[in-house]
Amino acid sequence: MNRPMYGTAKTQAIVVGAGIGGLSAALKLTTLGIRPIVVERSGSVGGKASRITFSPGTDEEISVDQGPTVLTMLHVFEQLFREADANLHERVTCSPAHVLARHFWPDGSQLDLFSDLNQSAEAIRSFAGSQEMNGFIKYHQYAEAIYENVKDVFIFAPKPSPIQMVKRLGLSIVPKMMKADFRRRMWSALSSHFKDERLRQLFGRYATYAGNNPFLTPATFNLIAHVEQRGVWRIQGGIQALAHALADLIIERGGEVRTETYVEELIIEKRQINGVRLHGGERLLSDIVIFNGDAQALSAGALGEQARRAVRPFTPQQRSLSALTLCAAVDATEAPLSHHNVFFSEDYHKEFQELESGQLPSDPTIYLCAQNRHDEPSLDPDQSPFFEPALTLVNAPALSDVQPLS
Repeated sequence: MNRPMYGTAKTQAIVVGAGIGGLSAALKLTTLGIRPIVVERSGSVGGKASRITFSPGTDEEISVDQGPTVLTMLHVFEQLFREADANLHERVTCSPAHVLARHFWPDGSQLDLFSDLNQSAEAIRSFAGSQEMNGFIKYHQYAEAIYENVKDVFIFAPKPSPIQMVKRLGLSIVPKMMKADFRRRMWSALSSHFKDERLRQLFGRYATYAGNNPFLTPATFNLIAHVEQRGVWRIQGGIQALAHALADLIIERGGEVRTETYVEELIIEKRQINGVRLHGGERLLSDIVIFNGDAQALSAGALGEQARRAVRPFTPQQRSLSALTLCAAVDATEAPLSHHNVFFSEDYHKEFQELESGQLPSDPTIYLCAQNRHDEPSLDPDQSPFFEPALTLVNAPALSDVQPLS
């Protein structure tokens, strides 16, 4: 985008990609008097927040979330809808999670974290003793302090980086950054709070939310623990229901959402963006084009040669970890699952060493979302077999999309 996002109601903008980010940007444009046209290659909106439907050998069809399964920072979407003169909660049904996640270890131990911090502290006391409980309380105070110091310049900044932060706020940012613990590694910070290796694993896993390695990433990313503690929300119908609510509101406000519409290239003339050319030759003209996709796709030439040259090439070292996912219908009637479940590996250090060397872990940590389970679900024991939707995920090497997985 090469001009500020303002104009008259007749101003048109093109948004490439109907993921949550693209839809959110398009809705924001409508509040600024700009008519967005959202174009999406697939047959539905949502991007990674999509569902797959299949039959597990019965007459019943099962839908499984393929991507994100819950929301944090719900207030961001509440504000976005409010700015568009709408109420998020009138369009999607949100329910807070009481159990944030259930964790399992190879030694048979199990620990739940709760939305109630005191309940989590008591659970950790029972799990690992009073010293670890005190470490947990201090850890969350530490994580909250990081969040408060960097939220305006890191979380809500449009393009956070140390250089951009100094440009925006001057030297006043330096004391805040020093309190953000960016010079230590995440694992080192966790080791100063927890002696129990299992708890280091548990809170170190938050690094993987951003595709990071807890042994290499800055300790600043411990703030994710505080973000999750502030609230986790389930959406009835999955996160795809939020995508549909966004798309509906965009259309109500005069925008357009086209699915099965493939952008072949950006139209660039005299170093000026003038729109996009669609598969089939149709041209959509606008000097505002927002690309809601992977920047590496641009550098690979996905939207044409001129767009490729405008993006700095990525090196392997700049790529975050990937993930391998599996959607399935499982018979887990007797399994003590919650909505979020994590089965940790025996050796966390080895797991990430293998990832960094380009291998799938030989003993991976497994995330399992049992999307129909809630805090303490009651399952009908007479339903046998009881098939329920499940999404499983394991960490994968950064280059798993361009090299064979081994």
